[in-house]
Amino acid sequence: MRTRLLTITLAAVLALIGVVAVLAYVRQANERAVNGLKAETVMMAATAIPAGTSLSKAQDEHLLSTERVPDSSLSTPAVQSVTEANEHLVMSAAVPKGQVLLQNMLAKAGTLTVGSSGPVLPLPHGDIAVTMEMCLDADVAGYVEPGSYIAVFDTFPTAGAMTYNCTSHQPPSKGRVLAKVIVARVEVLSVTPVNSQGTSSAAVAADPTNAASSVTAAGEVFVTLAATSQPMAENLVLITSAGDPTFGLLTTGSVTKDDGPLFDALQP
Repeated sequence: MRTRLLTITLAAVLALIGVVAVLAYVRQANERAVNGLKAETVMMAATAIPAGTSLSKAQDEHLLSTERVPDSSLSTPAVQSVTEANEHLVMSAAVPKGQVLLQNMLAKAGTLTVGSSGPVLPLPHGDIAVTMEMCLDADVAGYVEPGSYIAVFDTFPTAGAMTYNCTSHQPPSKGRVLAKVIVARVEVLSVTPVNSQGTSSAAVAADPTNAASSVTAAGEVFVTLAATSQPMAENLVLITSAGDPTFGLLTTGSVTKDDGPLFDALQP
């Protein structure tokens, strides 16, 4: 009788252990299933987005939407929102409608990629690229970089002529010298050094702190800007040809405004 009771008790204990093990397994399986179905909010292309379009521009033009997708469906991290840290990044390639925007699809503004016909500049859709040859002091000592936003100033005489180069300035013998903000805010697409032959080297990054940099040696740099309208592009071209341009580096809190058309500024 005692042996039979011991056998029944042992069977009950083993059964209880089995039930606990099964429940633990089921719970772990449920947790794995739930974790696999956890969703996060990500950015998605509401319509096709051209290569070179910045996140901020895509958001302003309503090219982006949000969607909740399972974590398990994302092989790489997705862009969850447009922030101050990523708004200047650009699409490294065209993004089709309905595509979840992944972080590895973004590149630093001004990054040059080699295509079949040579370097390709990721110009935002609808903008006009204008390149200006700048002295380093007028380029904020080389601190202007791709993705920066700048104001463009012009220095001009009210009478007579003013001569200048990267090492000296000669004011006019009569009249006054004034400065105006010609473009209040414009995005920098690329910065390439001017080598000793006066040509750009797109493969070399501008590094004013490096004594061996061709930018430092030449004292000049090519800066390509994304003009958002034809009048802005015209003013940038005109100031490059007939003015004395200087850049001002902006932050998100900087307040600038155009001082009027450059065409009037250059009248004698």
